[in-house]
Amino acid sequence: GMGGLTQHLAKGVRTMTDTWVAKVERRDTDGKWRLYRDNGRRNPLSSCDGGMEDFDHVVVAHNGKCAERLMRDAEVDKIHRMLRTKFACTAPPGAMMQLSSMWVLIFVVQEPLQVPFEGAFVKGEEDLCWVADNTAKL
Repeated sequence: GMGGLTQHLAKGVRTMTDTWVAKVERRDTDGKWRLYRDNGRRNPLSSCDGGMEDFDHVVVAHNGKCAERLMRDAEVDKIHRMLRTKFACTAPPGAMMQLSSMWVLIFVVQEPLQVPFEGAFVKGEEDLCWVADNTAKL
């Protein structure tokens, strides 16, 4: 799966995964990131020997709303602006990311449908925007 890609990219690099981070801040002195386990910034993530550790890079693998919350107080305005998010069924204003609910329906038919496509956008139907032939992947 996709995990193999990240494992390959992380070879030779010390990483921390599956780690809850409540707050982040970017240090002005060296551009490194300091990560905290609590909102009060009293409990920083630490290195293996228990000392304070700052990070060169941070990868946030979370939905837009949580990523935006993490960057809101990190004093990195350009990054924060890219992560502004809203939940809605209508187009977002300006340069804003939108999170929407997605419903997926999968059904089985007895005989192949013999459709001339593997996937297609549906026009003129408010509740359906994409159809695909899942067997075309085989």
